[in-house]
Amino acid sequence: MEQRKCKIVNILSWCGLAVCIIFAVVLWKKGLLTSTEQIQTVVAETGIWGMLIFLAIQIVQVVVPIIPGGVSCFAGVLMFGAWKGFLLNDMGICIGSILAFGISRRIAHAAVFLFSF
Repeated sequence: MEQRKCKIVNILSWCGLAVCIIFAVVLWKKGLLTSTEQIQTVVAETGIWGMLIFLAIQIVQVVVPIIPGGVSCFAGVLMFGAWKGFLLNDMGICIGSILAFGISRRIAHAAVFLFSF
């Protein structure tokens, strides 16, 4: 039974990596990864939703580390500027850390066994 759980975690990890790669390729083809101005324009058009989505990404990347933290922090500063980017990064990382701590308190032993493959 535990071996099946490990297999599921492995599959989900590979799927997450594949989604990140596909997303990066799509953004690169649209030119969003080569121009800071284009990224800022797209984010500005989304209004508050862009900030909320970025905050959610920061929270998730702490709990489920698919995206390297340094990359998302850098992206936040590029998209929102120094102060807004810093605040969004900091809030997301703090909320994600609180969630990760709460999750680990609940499932610590099972998680250690699950990820020790």
